Amino acid sequence: MRKLTLFSLLILISLFFAACQWASTPSPAPTATTPAAEKSLSAKEHLEQAKLHLKEAKEKLDKEGSYDCCIEPDCDWCALKEGSCPCAKQLKAHKPVCPDCKFGWEHGKGHVEGVKPEDVTTSLEHSHGGAEEHGKHEHKH
Repeated sequence: MRKLTLFSLLILISLFFAACQWASTPSPAPTATTPAAEKSLSAKEHLEQAKLHLKEAKEKLDKEGSYDCCIEPDCDWCALKEGSCPCAKQLKAHKPVCPDCKFGWEHGKGHVEGVKPEDVTTSLEHSHGGAEEHGKHEHKH
C-alpha cells in the first residue's frame, strides 16, 4: 500500500509540474502572416492589413530618404510600382509625376511650392528607370 501511495504521489507531482509548464507557455497568437489567420480574415480585413503594411513601408522608405512625394497624403502608385517616390524632385525639374500624384494635384493635394496644378504632367508608363522614360506619353489631364 505504501508503494501505491508513493507512486500516486509521484504521478500527482508530475502532473502538477506538467500543468504548470503548460500554463506558463504562451500559445502563439495568430497573425496575418499565418495561413490559418489569413483564411479567417474577410476581404475587407485583408485590405485593411494591406493598407497598414503599405503605410508602414512608405514610412520606412521615407526614413531611408527614398520617398519624396509631392502630394499629401502621399501617393501609393510609386510605392507599389517602384518602391520609391521622386515625384517632388521630378516636379521641381519640370518632369512628369506618377498618375496618383497628378490626380492629387488636380484635387488640391499638391504641396510643392511654386507649382501650379495645370503645369503638372504625368505618364501612364511612369517609372523611375531614367529621365528619358519620364518624357513618354505626357498628359496634362
